[in-house]
Amino acid sequence: MEQEQNNNGYVLMKRESVTQLLKKCYRANYMILVLEYVCTLKQVYLMLSAVEVCELLGIKPEQLTDCRKRKWVKATAQVNGHYLYKAYDVAVLAERLKRRKLLRTLSKIPNMPLSGE
Repeated sequence: MEQEQNNNGYVLMKRESVTQLLKKCYRANYMILVLEYVCTLKQVYLMLSAVEVCELLGIKPEQLTDCRKRKWVKATAQVNGHYLYKAYDVAVLAERLKRRKLLRTLSKIPNMPLSGE
């Protein structure tokens, strides 16, 4: 617990570094799209069960159900009462959840006045 408190400081980053991180994120999303496209052509389906999605994203099943109800992720199929999700849809959900967390964190950062104001 003490380590968490010590890691709650702020980090300043150059605009170029943030831009590079965003580009890498978009590149990763495109790579997932290409992988899913190739798998579809070869008739190999990348599907994850709800349990696998929760384990992968580190969320509770209730959170996944809530995301499905909010239409943030779409279950592609239902087999024996278990939902299956496409890999790309899971990646999009992961990005959305991370973005929400990031925006919440950023909203807590106090605004610093520019010099001269």
